[in-house]
Amino acid sequence: MAILTPEFAQQFIQKTVKNLPYNVNIMNHEGVIIASKDSSRIGDFHEVAHGLLSGQIQNGVVTEEDHFIGTKPGINMFIDHQGKHIGVICVSGDPDNVKNFAGFVKTTMETMLAYDLKMSMTQRSLGDAEKFLHYILFEEEFNVEDAKRLHERYSNVSPQLAVVIIVRYSSRIDRDKIMRSLAFENEANRKGIAIKGRNDDLIILKNLDNRVNEGIRDYKDQIFKFIWDLEEKLSVVLEDHDLQYYVGSLQTRLDMFRTSYHHAQHIAFYPHQRQKNRAVFFLDHIQDYIRNSMTMKFYNDIFSVFLTLFQGDEKLVMVETIKALAANNYNIVSTSKDLHVHRNTITFRLNKLKNSLNIDPLLIGSDREFLNELAYYLDKR
Repeated sequence: MAILTPEFAQQFIQKTVKNLPYNVNIMNHEGVIIASKDSSRIGDFHEVAHGLLSGQIQNGVVTEEDHFIGTKPGINMFIDHQGKHIGVICVSGDPDNVKNFAGFVKTTMETMLAYDLKMSMTQRSLGDAEKFLHYILFEEEFNVEDAKRLHERYSNVSPQLAVVIIVRYSSRIDRDKIMRSLAFENEANRKGIAIKGRNDDLIILKNLDNRVNEGIRDYKDQIFKFIWDLEEKLSVVLEDHDLQYYVGSLQTRLDMFRTSYHHAQHIAFYPHQRQKNRAVFFLDHIQDYIRNSMTMKFYNDIFSVFLTLFQGDEKLVMVETIKALAANNYNIVSTSKDLHVHRNTITFRLNKLKNSLNIDPLLIGSDREFLNELAYYLDKR
């Protein structure tokens, strides 16, 4: 079976170099162009690529003065996999101008090819359930009907309420032991699917018991029980942060499980989410998600007029105070303890905000929401 396929090569062109200023051709082990930005050249013989692969040509640099069949000026470089030349990639143009770019394209393609082959091997070794989860999470050309067929191959139960969980683990923890524990759980109860993710994360699609309404009500209890059962099977003494669970959004549709995964990725990505709890739930951090989804221009359009009110150290103090108030549900005593200042200091700062903005965040909910978002904006500025 060919390692460098026309399908992969053309997909690489479409994803990586489609909008770049130079033409890129990819030649197989016979020197035939199998992918190109210029689709009219696909199927043409490329003499330099053939010569490089056969050893008859030693230099892949082609200038205006050189004349080879099916070849234009540019840089031709080997595509390597596991120490073997499996093809040639060419970036057309003045060799002096495209040399560095050609090296970048070659390295990028080899990296993507190695990853694609690894994923293909992983797919071939998976059972029906794992293939289903790979498909709904990672397949670019996702089709709901195909997803349903894959789901039916491993389960005759229609999906109800489910959530994606990303599990991260320290070097002290044996990943394969976690997988074996999860496989036992899945095989016995059909309550979920576990696969290895792209960066050594473990990804779990966890089915929740009960009907949707009851599942929504007690989903955290079910997740905590799932975690407790899993860690009990591991039979190791766990230290802080040996295992961390990032729980995505609740979903009921096959085409939305990928969204749950993206939400789990979001809370796993931002370090400020990794706090005291071993399990972090996306639904507890919706405000952070929405804020990070918005551009600073969005906030600037709303709040830039208030920049003149707070400058320098005063701005820093106000931002710190508002953030602490928000974290303590605007309880002055708790806020003063967090900031290690007297409660009268917090009251003074609040009064200053109330006078400057004509608001009362202690009594009016909308004023509190406004102040929280203003503090976020000032902090990011």
